[in-house]
Amino acid sequence: MFPRSEWTIRQATPADRDDAARFLASAHRRHLHLDWSQPLELVGSAPFLIAQRGRQWLACLACPPDPVDVAWLRLFAVAPGAPLTPSFRKLIQAVVPEVARMGTSRISALATRTWLRPLLEDTGFAPTNEMIFFEWDGGPLDPVRQSTIRDMLPEDLPEVQAVDERAFQSPWQHSQKALEQALEAAALASVYELEGQIVGYQISTASALGAHLARLAVEPRYQGRGIGRELVLHALTALGRLGLGRMTVNTQADNLPSQRLYQSLGFRETGMRIRLYERFLHV
Repeated sequence: MFPRSEWTIRQATPADRDDAARFLASAHRRHLHLDWSQPLELVGSAPFLIAQRGRQWLACLACPPDPVDVAWLRLFAVAPGAPLTPSFRKLIQAVVPEVARMGTSRISALATRTWLRPLLEDTGFAPTNEMIFFEWDGGPLDPVRQSTIRDMLPEDLPEVQAVDERAFQSPWQHSQKALEQALEAAALASVYELEGQIVGYQISTASALGAHLARLAVEPRYQGRGIGRELVLHALTALGRLGLGRMTVNTQADNLPSQRLYQSLGFRETGMRIRLYERFLHV
């Protein structure tokens, strides 16, 4: 056990990258956010706070705002022997004023580990939503109107991000930086155009377990016209040709239209749910 009176907290710098890699490899508990960034990529961002005793890392926590309105808890890790609850509490207490000064209105966290829930509840977070997971295991598909769908290009990202911002509310919106990371990781990324304007897009990834529909968005004024359905059918068809006959997707518990869309295409709930916790800040 580490006496807390000897702890110090500081901001990580790029020079800490190697130490961060060693610490994360040996951490007793580790939470990673569900996105496209890698934990070591966060070392140069702020806030990325390290709790230390001397030069020894006890715990670290990173929640850089992106976009500026929301700071997702992207990383938390604690060393073997370090107290879990006090470590998290100490780092959250230090990080709240940091993100508030940046103009952020909330800290959001997906409780992907059961041990994270009591830590969040202990530090002022409350559950506000859930992510629901669906899967598709094959079946007949309707034909796709391919003339309206094309591959997403890097130069499309500003327009894609604008669609994303209008299609989602905080904390679910993505910045252009996040979408750039998503495009780099994609097995298939497509846009839906009307009269030369992007009005919807999808980004799908692939692994040994199958495909995952990582992002689907449609311009609000064009929703209800079947554009989202066409994009999902396009992804299922194109990835199926690559031998990926299974696809997963997740959506919010309060997003009933997206749930109905996936169910109409043969997706079924997996039973997996991840709770969203949030702590709202006074800015």
